[in-house]
Amino acid sequence: MINLVLFIFKFIFLFFLYLFILMIAKNIFKDSRITYEVEEEASPLLQAKLVSLGRVNKESPLPDLLVIGRSENADIKLEDDFVSYNHAKIVQEGSHYYLEDLESTNGTLVNNKKVKRAKLRDGDIIAIGGNSFKFVAGN
Repeated sequence: MINLVLFIFKFIFLFFLYLFILMIAKNIFKDSRITYEVEEEASPLLQAKLVSLGRVNKESPLPDLLVIGRSENADIKLEDDFVSYNHAKIVQEGSHYYLEDLESTNGTLVNNKKVKRAKLRDGDIIAIGGNSFKFVAGN
C-alpha cells in the first residue's frame, strides 16, 4: 500500500516539475513573440526610436503616440502575463517624449525606478513586465 502511494506521489511530483520547467522555457522565449505595428514615419522633430533589449533586437521609430500592452489595439503587443492590456504609452509633447503608466497592475520602470510619468532621455531603459526597451533620442 505504501509503495502504491509513493508511486502516485512520484508521478505527481514529476508532473509539477514538468510544468515548472515548461513555464521557465516559456518565459525565456517570450521575447521572440513580440510583434510591432508602428508606423514607419517618425515625428519630424525627433527621429527617436524604441529598441527592444530582448532576444529579438528590433528598432521602431516613435510616432507622436505609442501604446504598449497586451491589447490587440496596442502599437507594441507584448504577450506577457505581467503586462496589462493597456500598460503604458509614450507621447510626444513638443520636442520631448514622455512615458506614462496607464494605471497598470505591475507598474512601469524607467532606469529601475517605478514611474507614473517620466520624461524620456537618450539611453533610458524602460521595463514593462519582463520586457526591456531602450529609448534612443534622435538628432
